[in-house]
Amino acid sequence: MPQPWLKGSAIAAVMAVALLTAGPAPGQTTLSPGWLASLQGVFVPDPSHGADYEAVFLRGKDPVIVHRKGVWLRVSEGTTEQRFASYVGLSTGSQIVVASDAQGRYASIFIRRSKPSPKTDYRSFKTSERRQVLGEPCEVWSVWREEPPAPKQRPLQRIGCVTADGIELWRRREDQHPAEAVQVTRRRFDAEEVQPPRDLLDLAPWVGDASAAPSAGDYEVMLKGARPGSSITIRRHGDWLYNDVRYPAGRSVESRRADDSVALYFSLSAGGADRSLDFRRPNPSTRARVQTLGRWEVVNGERCQWVNLVTDIEDDGRRECRAADGAPLKITEWSWGTERNFTAVFVSRAKLRMADVLPPKALLDPKRWGLPH
Repeated sequence: MPQPWLKGSAIAAVMAVALLTAGPAPGQTTLSPGWLASLQGVFVPDPSHGADYEAVFLRGKDPVIVHRKGVWLRVSEGTTEQRFASYVGLSTGSQIVVASDAQGRYASIFIRRSKPSPKTDYRSFKTSERRQVLGEPCEVWSVWREEPPAPKQRPLQRIGCVTADGIELWRRREDQHPAEAVQVTRRRFDAEEVQPPRDLLDLAPWVGDASAAPSAGDYEVMLKGARPGSSITIRRHGDWLYNDVRYPAGRSVESRRADDSVALYFSLSAGGADRSLDFRRPNPSTRARVQTLGRWEVVNGERCQWVNLVTDIEDDGRRECRAADGAPLKITEWSWGTERNFTAVFVSRAKLRMADVLPPKALLDPKRWGLPH
C-alpha cells in the first residue's frame, strides 16, 4: 500500500474517480457508449465514428473545452496557475487526467482502467424529446441510469442532447446543474492536439539526474505478512525508496523520493481488470511526520526503534521498527479497523542501482494503459 501521505492525496483521488468510472469487463471488445460517458462526462453515441469537433462549455466564468479526434476525447480546463487535461480512449476505456503548472511541468498524472459498476445500467437510448442548442437541432438520449440510494426513489439518470453527427450540445445529471455548449467548431485536428502526450510515462521529468544519486545507505528488506500471500519488498538507494506490496487481491508498487517530494504509484488487481497509475508532486502538508515511540526491539539479531508515521488521515496509520540506517524490520499498518503486520525475513546492505528503486519497465508499457504508442 502507498505511504501514509499518499493515502490522503492519491488514494482519495483514486476513490473519487472510482465512484464515477467503470470499465469493460475482461474479454469485452465493444465498449458501451453509456459507460464511456461515465469516465469524463462526455457522451459519444458511436465511439468508432463521428465528426472531429471542439465544443466550449462554461463552468462559472471559466471555459471547459471538449475536443474529439477519432477514438480520443480531450477535456481541458483550469487557470493560469494550473491546467487540467482529461483524456478518454473510446476504444480502450482508459481515463487519463494530467495536471500541469504555469511553466508546463507535469504536476500530476493519473490513469485508471477498471471494470463496470454492477449498480449502473449503461444502455443508452433516444427519448422522444428534441431540443435546439446554438440553433442546431439535437435529440435527447438517456445515457445511463444508476440504482437509487433507497427504495421507492427514482434512479439517478444522466441525459444528453446529441446532434445528427454525434456532438453532445447539452447534458444533465439529476444531481448536478446542466451544462450547455456556448460554441461548437467542426474541423480536422492533428492527433497530437487531442491524444495524450507521448511522454506521459517518461520518468526523466520526475527522476532528474539519476546518476547523481549516492550509493551510501543502500538497503533491501523483504518482509513477510502475518496473513498468507502478503509481503512487502522495500529498497533504498540514495534519496529514493521503492515499495512493492503483494497480497492475494493484487499488488501495489511505489517509487518515491525520501523527502516525499515525488511519488510514482501503481495499483494492480490480481486479475488485471482494475489498475491505476498515479504520478505526483505531493503537497508538503500531506507528508507524514515521524514520531519516535521510545520502544526498541530486536528482529533477527538486529536492534530497531519503533516510530509512528503521523498523518491527518482518520482511521489510517503505520508504525515501523527501524534499524539505525532507517531500514524497516517490522511494519504495522491499520485502516478502518483492519490491522496488517509484517516482519523482515531478509535484509541486505549491498549496493543497489537506480533501476532497482524505479518502477519495473513492464509497468511503463503504453499498451498496459491503453495509450498511443
